[in-house]
Amino acid sequence: LIEDYYESHPNEIDINDVIQTIEMANGYGSAYINIKTGEKEFLPEEKALYDGDLDELYDKIDDSNWVEVPEINDYRIMMNFATQVKNKNISDSLIKILHNKHSYRKFKDAIFDMNIEDEYYDYYEEQIYQLAKQWLEENCANEIDDYYDDHIYEEEGNIKH
Repeated sequence: LIEDYYESHPNEIDINDVIQTIEMANGYGSAYINIKTGEKEFLPEEKALYDGDLDELYDKIDDSNWVEVPEINDYRIMMNFATQVKNKNISDSLIKILHNKHSYRKFKDAIFDMNIEDEYYDYYEEQIYQLAKQWLEENCANEIDDYYDDHIYEEEGNIKH
């Protein structure tokens, strides 16, 4: 299904490539995609994490065809998830956790203990999908039609949008 879409739209960047690029850059640094070729480049936050000459990489991405992909804001995603949980006690507990030190680890432990980790990870994946979709709409000629939206996650066995 997805392959059929891209066969009929050969010059478009695959949303799955954007999602993968966003996820790979999370915690590493910045990521860029060339909107003409689909090529990806990563810029580490710390020069020590990179083996080569960063000047060459900066020169390469200093072109209007290279567009930075958005960063994942894990805290915002966790907070938004916490506020949309229907059970007020669970929602309040998660929000309280997020206002304390070491909130990331405590939040992950709490969703496991509360047996809502599947719901959280589905929500998380949906947020990353929406980031990628918005990026494509703003930066590429992609027309992500209803056909594509309706089938991306069905094919992968995940939630349908």
